[in-house]
Amino acid sequence: MTDSSLIDAARELAPIIREYSGEAERERRLSQPVLMALREAGLLRMTTPRSLGGLETDPVTRALVIEEIGRHDSAAAWTLENPLDWAFLCCRLPDEGAEEVYSRGPDVLIAGQFGRPLKATSTDGGYHICGRAPFVSNCYDADWILSMVVVDEDDSAGGEPEMRMVYFPSEECEIIDTWDVMGMRGTGSNDISVTDVYVPRCRTFPMVPDFEPGSHYRGPLYRLPLVGAAASARDLDAGRTNGLPTASGVLVVDLSLSIGPDDYRTIRATLRQLIASDGSLGLVMFSDVPYEMLPPGTPARELEPVLRLLTPRRATTNNPGLPANPWSQSFSAGTRISSALELAHDMLVRDGISHGTVLLLSDLVTAPEDVPRLARTLQGLQDASINVKVVPLSPLKDGRTIFEGLLGKKALIAPSRIASSEPLPTDASSGLPVALLVLGALVLLVLAAHERFAGRLWLPRPEGRPA
Repeated sequence: MTDSSLIDAARELAPIIREYSGEAERERRLSQPVLMALREAGLLRMTTPRSLGGLETDPVTRALVIEEIGRHDSAAAWTLENPLDWAFLCCRLPDEGAEEVYSRGPDVLIAGQFGRPLKATSTDGGYHICGRAPFVSNCYDADWILSMVVVDEDDSAGGEPEMRMVYFPSEECEIIDTWDVMGMRGTGSNDISVTDVYVPRCRTFPMVPDFEPGSHYRGPLYRLPLVGAAASARDLDAGRTNGLPTASGVLVVDLSLSIGPDDYRTIRATLRQLIASDGSLGLVMFSDVPYEMLPPGTPARELEPVLRLLTPRRATTNNPGLPANPWSQSFSAGTRISSALELAHDMLVRDGISHGTVLLLSDLVTAPEDVPRLARTLQGLQDASINVKVVPLSPLKDGRTIFEGLLGKKALIAPSRIASSEPLPTDASSGLPVALLVLGALVLLVLAAHERFAGRLWLPRPEGRPA
């Protein structure tokens, strides 16, 4: 049930938001009268627990409040939504840390970023933090800063370093004025820099999918993942396809070298389910570079030529059949999942599809330097009210951990839930468009050539995969 009083309060702020939107554009930060109005209306308390003076607002009301603010100024909506996300993440802190953050009262404003991790060095009882991070919206007005950090990277001995989120007072960082842009100027999304800032362990938490909320955060709101809290109001009826969304969106298919024969069977089963759903969608295929194969809104039956293309022929004496994987066995890696998801986002925006869906089929192996950008991309999809579902294809543990941490476990659809169906006919009499088949084959060749010659990195693979 929604809280109409908060929606009404947001609606009453329309005049002051419109009055000061020009000032926010000129000053490149949220105007003080608007910030004060948001505080006085209690809107900064929506994801703070009641035991700490907050409202613990349901996610539907929160979404409607943000929508109402955004009708009058998108930058004001952004600068309200972001602190609510960072406040929500306090549920992962130990009680001591959460209580310290809210020791100044429930209206504290937290600014944060996932984009570029700072460096953390372990010390007694905490960490010393240093580095520079971009896109910290509201940094001028924040009481606290939240940032991702990479811990003891130099001592990781080639293994995966620990990733944590840390909270520190805003006065302990330097703001670097970089936010000179054309759009969303009022968000004040400047860089910050920190030098040897000490953060006690109680004001940090690890970036892992599983956690136990602190004692202040035992309500149902805090059992939702960060992305799920925003997406719950628009959950899709996926019963017809065993968990696959059927609303208009974009299917994103990973065809990099690390995709194996079993993974291709899952891809084909997913395509069959989507074809049977008689819905509509767009299609992106990618290795290290994404390509738009079908625009959003295309009838799902148009996936039939793609399914045929990815179905190996039966081997005969004169015809060995298609290889299980079209890429050169001498090459590995270079994949950047973020670029494929960004293309899917751009396609939905271009075609005017709001509250769309992105369904990713991937082994979740991405280039190491792509991880921060991937986190930003997933956050951007959430902010754009785009639902993200993932079918993991024999993923490495690290890849699954990243996606579960950012999206929540419920966003991942187990391949076992996707029922197989009989393969489509592969003989020439099936009546499939020859031109589309030829185009699909050419694109696959371009993808293979690009991955063969443009990759630069080697990534770890699951056991049994080609090296």
